[in-house]
Amino acid sequence: MTFFRFYSIFIANATIEIGGKRGKSKYSGFSSSSSSSSSSSSDSSEYGGGRGGGRGGGRGGGRGGHHHGGHHGGGGRPRPPSRPVTTPKPTPTCPTGWTLFNRKMGAWCVQLFPGALGQADAENSCRTQGATLSSIENAEERSIVANIGLNQMLPTGWKFGTIRTGLRRDAIGAPWYTTDQFTTGMEGIVWSPREPNNAAYQGVPNNCGQLWLWVPGGKTEGGRVHGTFFAMQCLKSTPDRWRGFLCGKKAT
Repeated sequence: MTFFRFYSIFIANATIEIGGKRGKSKYSGFSSSSSSSSSSSSDSSEYGGGRGGGRGGGRGGGRGGHHHGGHHGGGGRPRPPSRPVTTPKPTPTCPTGWTLFNRKMGAWCVQLFPGALGQADAENSCRTQGATLSSIENAEERSIVANIGLNQMLPTGWKFGTIRTGLRRDAIGAPWYTTDQFTTGMEGIVWSPREPNNAAYQGVPNNCGQLWLWVPGGKTEGGRVHGTFFAMQCLKSTPDRWRGFLCGKKAT
């Protein structure tokens, strides 16, 4: 009997000591079990929080981070405005047989036609070409037109001639002007010596300006110089030399 009680007390004390180590209590095994359960629950909670936080934080953080990144990207520096596409202007061209001049008002096409026509008839003939009687804007044009004139005149056997142009005055002593509405200034008008004259031809005042063509062996008239202007009447041209008229129109 005494031995049994001693053994029971020994077992109980051992249980209390073991429970005390696990549950940190020196009281009954029930208290130890309760503490152990509580600790286990706390561990589970902590572990569950870790899993939940890990999954929630991982998924939520991933999604949130992705959304934040997108927002940051969209809120970055704005793209510079795109430059408007510019189409280059086409190069001006002239019809076949016409010569291109770059004038101050734009590109201009000229062609020399043979024919002994007065001012009005020459103007009308140019209009059939969609053009007008052309003047000369500068020294380069004057030189080129004079050479074109020689190239047409010499094969015919003539050694002097004239080119009717869009240059005139309204009366003797009045100022000269160009009529093609596309010539700037009077730089291209260079007169022969003693020109413009104030005479009349066959009773008609010399109020139109023509370009003189000449090569050695040709007839000389009043000291006229090849490639320069002289005054002549407007109504008609006699076929006593090579005759031509200069038409001009805007390039396309």
